[in-house]
Parts: sequence; structure tokens; C-alpha cells
Amino acid sequence: EALTENTDKQEDAGTVYTLFTADANNGGFVEKLNIQAAGSNISTLIRFFINNGAATTTAANNVMLKEVALAATTSSETTAIPAVEVILNIALPAGYRIIATVATGIVAGVNITAIGGKY
Repeated sequence: EALTENTDKQEDAGTVYTLFTADANNGGFVEKLNIQAAGSNISTLIRFFINNGAATTTAANNVMLKEVALAATTSSETTAIPAVEVILNIALPAGYRIIATVATGIVAGVNITAIGGKY
């Protein structure tokens, strides 16, 4: 699926993708994120934020965690597109979320898998 551009660096506007939500009572832990391009894409930047569980449209509810540059990719039937692994190793309080934005719109999209769990 195509991903929509969002250049907001405080994450209080634009399209947001929720990647992980901690348990509402006991919190959670995210070890890492695995990013895999879903086909041919231009280069872009993905910004990851921690959200306190409240509205993402309020800048005070979000803090930037990391930025990760993704290289342009070309879909092929003979060559694999390398995955990008983002190590986090962070505990999240109850109801907190990991959210992401994409700096430039990408047509084929990416699959992002959060590796972790809820307590």
C-alpha cells in the first residue's frame, strides 16, 4: 500500500501510522522494528515517535525517537530487497504507542513489523 508524505517533525499533523500499542494496564516492550520495502520505492525517511496514548495531533503528546533513511528500491524476481532493522529495546508505559511518519510519499510502501510484546 502506498504511504502518504508527512514532513511534520513534531508529529502534530498529517498522516500517522501506528506500529505498536502497549497494553492499556501493564505497558509493553519493543525490542526492534523490521522494515521491508514492498516493491519499487524512491528513497525516503521514516520518523518514529513515542506517543503517550493521547491524540497524535497535539505535539506535546509525541516525542521523536529515531529517524531512519531508506534507500530507493527496485522490485525484482531475482534479487532480494534488504530489510532494515531498527533496534529499540524500550519499555513503554501503559497505553503508549510507537507511531511513524514517512517524509516522502512512496508508491509500493513498506511493511514494518514491531518485535516485542505487551506485559
